Amino acid sequence: MDDNVEIVKRFYDETVHYEWNRLDRHKVEYELSKRYMIRYVKPTDRVLDLGGGPGKYSLYLSELGCDVTLADLSQNNVEFALNKAQELGLPLNAICADSRDLTAFNDGYFDHILCMGPMYHLKEENDRVKTINECLKKLKPNGLLFVSFVSSFSFVWDYLIRNPGLILKEERKSELNIIRDDVNFAGHGFTENFYIRPTDVLPFFVNSNLKNYIW
Repeated sequence: MDDNVEIVKRFYDETVHYEWNRLDRHKVEYELSKRYMIRYVKPTDRVLDLGGGPGKYSLYLSELGCDVTLADLSQNNVEFALNKAQELGLPLNAICADSRDLTAFNDGYFDHILCMGPMYHLKEENDRVKTINECLKKLKPNGLLFVSFVSSFSFVWDYLIRNPGLILKEERKSELNIIRDDVNFAGHGFTENFYIRPTDVLPFFVNSNLKNYIW
């Protein structure tokens, strides 16, 4: 495991409860994501929640009747999700795994895969491509892959939520320059992060020879 991945793993091992409560603070994100999911995900479908953290989406889909497997880099997140599932009386499979290596799962097994965390921690493009290709191998034919990125504009959003005065601080100028220069960010954010320009999301899939999977 490389140093960046180890840093991310340690971060999530130490922030399980904070991450569990995050979607209570970001309710618009949570509700919009759920609405997109239920357009396509049906009860009894097999779902892999890759990088699913402490299991907020996993448990929501389990409650809907899906056969859900959570995979996360953080063992503490995995254990929390399993305990929460037991507390709620919901079935859940969970395993500790790196998104770049999904050999623990059979190819063509899942109806849907949620990849809603790894993309904003993998700073190298080849790792992001590797993760997407691993997901595609594990999907059934015509299965659906849900992918989330964090926008390179997120620094300003963070200021607006937390403290608008941060935008005036000298040490924050490098973050604002990311937006001014209209470039992607790969470095230390809330941990080791990759934030993408919104206009680069679709080209990422096209340039990675994944265009035949986009619809």
